[in-house]
Amino acid sequence: MNKSTNWGRTALIGFVVVALGANAILVSRYLDYRRETTRLREGMTKAQRERADAVVAAERHRIRTELELIRRQARGDRQLHLAVNVDSNRMVLERDGVVLREMNVRIG
Repeated sequence: MNKSTNWGRTALIGFVVVALGANAILVSRYLDYRRETTRLREGMTKAQRERADAVVAAERHRIRTELELIRRQARGDRQLHLAVNVDSNRMVLERDGVVLREMNVRIG
C-alpha cells in the first residue's frame, strides 16, 4: 500500500471517531434534557401539565399549518420559486410545483 491510501484510511478512521464522539455528546445532552423535563413536569400540577401540553401541541400545529400554506401558495403561483432548506442543505428551484433544479448548497 502506498502512503496516500494509508493517509486516507487514517483520515477516515479519525472522521468516524470524531462523528461517534459528537453523537455520544448529543445523546448525553438529549438524555439530560429528557431527565430535566421529567423533573420539571413532576413538579407541576395536573392542570399545569395539561396547559403545557396544549401549548406545545398548538405550536406544532401552527408550524405545520404555516408550512402547508407556503407549499400551496408556491404550487399555485406561476412564478419561479427558489427555496433553500437549511436543515438538509438543499436548494430547489420550482415553477408551477414542478422541480426544475435541485442541488446541494453550503450555508455559511
